[in-house]
Amino acid sequence: MTQGAGDMVQSALFKTGARMVNRRETAVTLMEAQWGIRDIQQQEPAHLLIAGSINSLDFIPGGGAVATIGGVGPRFRQNRILVGLDLTMTNLQTGQIVGSISLHKQIFANEIGFTAARIQGGTIVDADVGAMRREAVDYALRVMLQLATFELLTQSMPPEEYEGCRSLIGDALGSVNGVRTTGEPFGASSDVSRVHEDASGASSADRPVQKAEP
Repeated sequence: MTQGAGDMVQSALFKTGARMVNRRETAVTLMEAQWGIRDIQQQEPAHLLIAGSINSLDFIPGGGAVATIGGVGPRFRQNRILVGLDLTMTNLQTGQIVGSISLHKQIFANEIGFTAARIQGGTIVDADVGAMRREAVDYALRVMLQLATFELLTQSMPPEEYEGCRSLIGDALGSVNGVRTTGEPFGASSDVSRVHEDASGASSADRPVQKAEP
């Protein structure tokens, strides 16, 4: 995961009250252990690891239109940016992946303008005004990571423990679709249910699609 994205996930986890240990910046701890002023054995062991990547950032060409009558008229243009990321949670004691979430989001950039051209007394007068509106990419990424972190944690929780929190998430921040995205504990029962689902002949089209929508 990129440095900035890792910090965003760490902040999101800290806000939930989760107990965390620092394994991203260990240079000072290791240096002090080499100097003999710190006992490295006193470090708390980590039980779960959250890792992931921002693996999609596509700029998709859009379209537009211009209409003028007598040199006067409006114009419109639109482009899209597609951002995608994946997060996984691993049980470090067994190496088992106990949670996984994949999100994608489309960011639209709209440009509008107005053009006017006239000949006044033998002089060409040309005026062009316009404006562009686009959601901030870094802000959209932070919202996606916060939503992905929440959904990743709820995959190891029963629904009654997180339904109240989920109701506080507005539709504008995104949503995760699918009947098996959350509420699955990472114990043996979860493994059995997954095996049973695969054995039942469910195709990939029947599996949940997880996405963040603007």
